[in-house]
Amino acid sequence: MRALSFKRSVALNNSHVLWVVIPARNEEENIVACLDSFLDQTDNHFRIIVVDNGSTDRTKTHVIDWIHYHPMIVVDIVNESNPGIGRACRAGCKLALKSGAKILGRTDADTLVDKNWVKETRKSLIGGNDFVAGRCMALPTERSFGLRLKSTMLWVLVQLLVVRGRFRRGLPLSIVVMVGHNLALTAELYQVVGGFTILDVNEDVELHNRILRRTRNGCYNPHMISYTSLRRIKEMGLIKTFLWYVRKQRHPRRRKHNRLG
Repeated sequence: MRALSFKRSVALNNSHVLWVVIPARNEEENIVACLDSFLDQTDNHFRIIVVDNGSTDRTKTHVIDWIHYHPMIVVDIVNESNPGIGRACRAGCKLALKSGAKILGRTDADTLVDKNWVKETRKSLIGGNDFVAGRCMALPTERSFGLRLKSTMLWVLVQLLVVRGRFRRGLPLSIVVMVGHNLALTAELYQVVGGFTILDVNEDVELHNRILRRTRNGCYNPHMISYTSLRRIKEMGLIKTFLWYVRKQRHPRRRKHNRLG
């Protein structure tokens, strides 16, 4: 096990805004609903960064139109032409850090967040945790028994895969599970661990692995709820989806220094 070394030096308070990064590639059918889920938040201390990850459809146009009709919510658009969720997330976080962000959150373009998502996310981090993971549920339209069963089986298989990978790499295990569509951390910790990877691996798992090398000061907040699409399972099936995660989980033998910026 590696020694834990991170100690927070930046004091957070209730005035700090949550910067939410949303990577989007060809999400014209989903991005508006995702943004709409931020309209009724019980905590308005947030702003959004949508990263257009080389979309060839009308994703960016839909975001621009949404901004026009909802000027009360601050939404920035970042262009990242190189495909890859990790690259897109890094581009969004780069803008947030440059703008003075102290708290970073992430969700996906095919995901809806609960009305208390911002409130619960900020509460967890301002309250002393350095990272937080929330409760993940299927979209209300995708809750058939068959899909839920496959989703649960996939969750168990993927977590066993993650545990195996951490054991092989000598990393501490964690009961907190950070997934890309429902996670947040302090900007200070993000910079210390080197941010999201640009390599073709599960960027959320890899970020959590980097975090676990430095600190265990995180939590699971069951009230920080996101509703995500099970479209990959519907399109590929359980086995092919799991094999996709297996391929993405393989840790590259040669790793370039993953600098921020």
